[in-house]
Amino acid sequence: MVAEASGAVAAGTAKQREILRLTGGGTLCTELFLVAGILNITPDSFSDGGRWSDPGRAAERARQLVREGAHILDIGAESTRPGAADIGPDEEWRRLSPVLDGVLSMRSAADAPPFRVSIDTRRARTAARALEAHAPHAGTPPVDMINDISGGAYDPGMDEVLATYKPAYVLGHCPVPPENMRGYACPGDAVEILLDWFTARLTALVKAGLPEECVCLDPCIGFGKSDAQALRILASLPRFAALGRPLYIGISRKGLLGALTGLPTEKRDAAAAALSALLLQRGARIHRVHAVESCLSALKTACALDAACTPDDPFCGRHAAYAPAQGEVR
Repeated sequence: MVAEASGAVAAGTAKQREILRLTGGGTLCTELFLVAGILNITPDSFSDGGRWSDPGRAAERARQLVREGAHILDIGAESTRPGAADIGPDEEWRRLSPVLDGVLSMRSAADAPPFRVSIDTRRARTAARALEAHAPHAGTPPVDMINDISGGAYDPGMDEVLATYKPAYVLGHCPVPPENMRGYACPGDAVEILLDWFTARLTALVKAGLPEECVCLDPCIGFGKSDAQALRILASLPRFAALGRPLYIGISRKGLLGALTGLPTEKRDAAAAALSALLLQRGARIHRVHAVESCLSALKTACALDAACTPDDPFCGRHAAYAPAQGEVR
């Protein structure tokens, strides 16, 4: 397959490739990096299930993540670990609503640091409710992003919601629902499957009415990919960056890191920070993590080294992000 930026992006500048448009027309620049802090308000997530499901504790966790420097809060009310049960839209909203209300209240405080709000959901109804949730908070901006591991594959209503509200959209890839994912791995070449998926879904989303500048791409490491496939996907990030949209990567505490290090879930943050710094040079621009502070430190260090590169240094990450592989078209 030849990976190409689609028409709107191919005609634009490198700067346009780095802009992620948010709900309401605001933008985020992904030229260097952004960190999304994970706020799981579930009883059964693989890493921290149950710790932040109480709205009061969730609000404290949100404040901590923002204090540590998170640019984005990514709030999820349903576990998507392999084998997790489908809880349905009503239970998802019951969990999410009070926490989102608290985060929006925090956001509207006079001394609140700037941060963006993302909702991790595969359901159109939940996405629409979240995008409307700011209405009671006078002057508070709406939810900025929808993070959908399914890329719109599980709920046919998602494209209409996205076209209506035009949030930033994390276009994920999860070949089977989480409840059926245990032991599943994509048959065939996972890199080529992802390139085909992203190209097809970008085309469909633009046709439905979502501006391409709203979309970033997430290969969803740990979702229906073997460890070997995950490593090849991560090594191939420049091929996905050649599609012309920012890359969003979530490797924090994943089973891949356990397989590589032999460490239990709660001890994988150092490995995640190190891998995030390496992936930055391959084009990863938005990093979804549990441990914001350590990841930020690693990314800042990587950027400092990158800034010291000479323009012709072949290892300079500034040139790796959108460098097409041999035989590809930029």
